[in-house]
Amino acid sequence: MGTHTVRRKVEGFGTLVVESSDRGLRMVTLEGFDHSSKEGPGQNATVAGKGISIREMSADELEMLAAKGGVNEKPATAGAERTALDAADAVAAVLTGDASAWDRVRALPVDDEALGEGFTRKVLKLLRYVPEGRYITYGHMAEAAGSPGAARAVGSAMASNPLLIVVPCHRVYGAGGRFTGFGGGLDMKAALAGREQDI
Repeated sequence: MGTHTVRRKVEGFGTLVVESSDRGLRMVTLEGFDHSSKEGPGQNATVAGKGISIREMSADELEMLAAKGGVNEKPATAGAERTALDAADAVAAVLTGDASAWDRVRALPVDDEALGEGFTRKVLKLLRYVPEGRYITYGHMAEAAGSPGAARAVGSAMASNPLLIVVPCHRVYGAGGRFTGFGGGLDMKAALAGREQDI
């Protein structure tokens, strides 16, 4: 299996690193991003409390969206290099505020092996269907994945997400829209939510 890696500077975010195999994306991450800002929302802040108007979605809504499709679940056809370059373009555009780039992100192929196995893979694949301007709680995500009460396991799946932005774990919140952990830091999570509220 051939792989290709692209590194691209993204103003304000550090270096975007994208890796793809011939089957699809394997990694999308940021190197050098400083998420220690004191302006982040704080661990107990809520979406509503920060004046961010994104709407919560239920497990049923997520299941209906996933049944309709709209996210590329097919293997890559363009090869590792083209997939990595396309992903770097789309993710960099999202990070710099281009809302129209989300359609390109949804079209990106993902190498399922990068998403782990079992429940983790199921959760990460489902998460691609949570649209911009919406969020889902850990509990509702567990329910949509067929394991009501497994909110902590959803948290573990989020922590293992190798595909920043492509699998939008920044759209998963605690009960009541409470800001909780995010690999990019809570300030990035708040910034992404703030941008998506207008979509």
